[in-house]
Amino acid sequence: MSRNLNNNEAALDFYNKALEEVKDQPEASWVIQQEIADTYLASNQPDKAIEINKGLLVEARKENNTAAEVKQLQNLSATYLEANQQKEALNVLQEAYNVAVNNGQTLNAKSSVESLVEQYKKTKQPQKALEVYADFMNRLENLVKGDSTLID
Repeated sequence: MSRNLNNNEAALDFYNKALEEVKDQPEASWVIQQEIADTYLASNQPDKAIEINKGLLVEARKENNTAAEVKQLQNLSATYLEANQQKEALNVLQEAYNVAVNNGQTLNAKSSVESLVEQYKKTKQPQKALEVYADFMNRLENLVKGDSTLID
């Protein structure tokens, strides 16, 4: 799906047509909707991108797909960061971490922790960064034991 279109309007038109073609395919639809959100973000329309990401999050929750929920929370957080909405970004990223940990998703939890730590460092909150790392390390053994996606 990733086409290099310089004209954001043409890209949106392309993605909207593609969306019509895959309307009965949720995963393909999610990918295209994320591309639409990214295009809005690239054209300096973060509010539209945020709304699309929130919609994708609702869909993931409706499907009870926690892996997709974590991914959408991470995407929403990145969009908030691009829109200079630091507080919302951190809250959503913390939620992604919590969902990943509570659902035995070790690798998603790790990536959320890394992003949280990076943001806490950027905002000069080293104590919060250490707290997030400590929490992850305290939960890691049980997390790994309960994660069926990891290879022995």
